[in-house]
Amino acid sequence: MLELTLVSRYKIIKELSHGGFGQTFIAEDMHLPGHPKCAIKLLKPLDTRPEVLEAAKKLFDREAQTLYKLGKHNQIPSLLAHFEQGAEFYLAQEFIEGQVLSEEILPGMKLSESYVIRMLKDLLQILEFVHREGVIHRDIKPANLIRRFSDDRLVLIDFGAVKEASIQRLDPQGHTCSTIAVGTYGYMPNEQANGRPKYASDIYAAGMLAIHALTGTSPNQLPEEYETGEVVWRNLVPSISSELADVLDKMSRSHFAQRYQSASEALVALEKVPMPIAATVPPTVVPTQAPTVLPAHHLIPDISAPQQPFSPAIPPVTEPIATRVPPTKLQLQVTAPETLVNGNNGNNGNGAANVQAAQPFYQQQQPRPLNSNDPTLKLKPKPAASKFNKQFVLLGVGAVAISGAIASYVFVQNEGDKRLLASLEQVKTSKNAGNFSQCIEGARSIPENTRYGKDAQTLLSECQKSQVDTQAKVLLTQALKLSKENKLEEAIASASKINPNNSSYAEAQKLLGQWSETVLQIATKKFQEQGKTKEAIALVKSIPPSTPNGKKAQELVSKWQTQANADDLALKAADKALKEGKWKEAIASSNKVKTAFWKKQTEPIIQKANAALNPAPVPAPEPIAAPVQAAQPESAYVAPAPVYREPAPAPVYREPEPAYVAPPPPRYTPPGTAP
Repeated sequence: MLELTLVSRYKIIKELSHGGFGQTFIAEDMHLPGHPKCAIKLLKPLDTRPEVLEAAKKLFDREAQTLYKLGKHNQIPSLLAHFEQGAEFYLAQEFIEGQVLSEEILPGMKLSESYVIRMLKDLLQILEFVHREGVIHRDIKPANLIRRFSDDRLVLIDFGAVKEASIQRLDPQGHTCSTIAVGTYGYMPNEQANGRPKYASDIYAAGMLAIHALTGTSPNQLPEEYETGEVVWRNLVPSISSELADVLDKMSRSHFAQRYQSASEALVALEKVPMPIAATVPPTVVPTQAPTVLPAHHLIPDISAPQQPFSPAIPPVTEPIATRVPPTKLQLQVTAPETLVNGNNGNNGNGAANVQAAQPFYQQQQPRPLNSNDPTLKLKPKPAASKFNKQFVLLGVGAVAISGAIASYVFVQNEGDKRLLASLEQVKTSKNAGNFSQCIEGARSIPENTRYGKDAQTLLSECQKSQVDTQAKVLLTQALKLSKENKLEEAIASASKINPNNSSYAEAQKLLGQWSETVLQIATKKFQEQGKTKEAIALVKSIPPSTPNGKKAQELVSKWQTQANADDLALKAADKALKEGKWKEAIASSNKVKTAFWKKQTEPIIQKANAALNPAPVPAPEPIAAPVQAAQPESAYVAPAPVYREPAPAPVYREPEPAYVAPPPPRYTPPGTAP
């Protein structure tokens, strides 16, 4: 297939994937300037009988129309063309530059809740549009999601419905049917496996995708409950928030009726899940003598490391503590501070009352009204040191309470720190492994105002820079390769994506200057000498404004568009004037054409107009005179050409006839004499 050109347009340059339903290639569109890349998907029907191919063709055409409609969404590749060749069907789609999600969700790697929440929201927003158009994707999985480099958004690819065209078969009655369910085991719910997919089927796959990311375990490796058939996964992520876990449980229910019935419904539920801002800790056991400072729920609030030594909210020592206690006539008999802890006073057994008397300072409780008839009260004369003892008691109770608060705070702080430290170590591991996307996600999940927030922000900055550097190197390498193949427009597009803060930016700008200058020269030649205005302008527009020649390119585009329009109008006006016999107007309009190529087209018009305006003079006839015979010069003798004559026949020799000789006169013989 490589180097093969389909329908005289799409040249195959690379194979992306190969599966049971067909293949996916990267191709170049030879009909467009710069030969931009596109994705070509080849679908091979399993049954190639004519009646099956006819049914597959109808289904393929119908689903291609659906893909064309869905491609209007920014996060779904646009359908460029669909065609058939032989018994094979082809789709030409927009090529997405990015990273497949299967390269982020790796086996054994548990991703953070914040990553999963953001991923799900992005995916559900796409499914919300897809379902609104009446389409079920049927194959949600990491390999069918691409994180686009340009904006870090997810792009949904490979709609399984089109694959039905490649799995059509004939049943015993001669009707076409699909005997293979479209989908991927582990992400495919029961109703889809039975050939009855619903919108909730995509919700199931999205939920399993999130569970896969959280647990680092492929869905087909997760156990199920024997009685209910529900997937068991929470034990693999014990620290997950209950809100998110509940949403994922409902998304991945075994029976479709128990799931969210639409992407919109699932998205509304997910919006209510709080984004994690700190690590979670189990319920904390606090000593009984200290008041607890933990909140009622298990999510620890954002606890910042104290900038100053811990100082509880107690009144200054210089201010009499007694003034902060509501006045009462109850006088307490105090023997020792430790009796407050044990709740037992050896003198009067009223230790509980002592503790209660200290409560107004910490809990702002109102004291019990004094009742002189209460037999439990034993009023005694106030000793001289009563005021001092009371202050001493309150200070002792305050010290115990403060100690408990400090112990509780330190305990919670330590537990939170352990969680944050573990997250930080995971971030470091991701950074060292070169998984910068996961490093960024992990660093963002650690609050800035925590003990490890500063370290997390440092790692975040380093990972972001490393990610940009890595992407820049890939883009620059790709650009250099394209330039060697004389694909300068694509090379410019690749190199112009490099961030200005990257170390490769200076080199990229230098190369962009060279490549853009070459492109301008080629475009100028096309415009001036070949008259290919559209191609020339398209070439110039491929130079981004931020490149060294970007401003010059923009000026040329504006200039050429204006000039091309003016030349076109002038040439049409000249041709019209010539046909109407307006010779001077034809010449004037022709002279307004400035582009060299179109200037040549006006030359015949100018020649015809000038010929009409300035006809050649006709010479006057000469007077007729008697012919004077000029003396003939003597000519040299010329031998006449030989004339062929038929040769005379050769004479035939004949014996000449003898001449007549008269006989001699007879001799006279006398009679009787012998002669």
